[in-house]
Amino acid sequence: MSVLLGAVRAGRFDLALLPWTAGRQAWLVWLTRIPCRVGQADHLAYSFLFTHPVRVRSTRGDTESQWVDIQLDYARAIGCDASGLARASS
Repeated sequence: MSVLLGAVRAGRFDLALLPWTAGRQAWLVWLTRIPCRVGQADHLAYSFLFTHPVRVRSTRGDTESQWVDIQLDYARAIGCDASGLARASS
């Protein structure tokens, strides 16, 4: 992991957005000191490592929202305006 840690640090990233998070990735972005870290809330082992934890609607019982809207919650967490995005009709 130390090689990966060094490689990510060398990238000097300002933002890490982790919509599919495991503990290892959460700790990696925290250890690399990336200042803005977005990831899934409600995981006691690592959610506290994110500067912007996102409560995923589908894990909280929401069965009505479309998956793209759920994923856009990560962008909304850092202030991105997703209101102008149109959904393709099925």
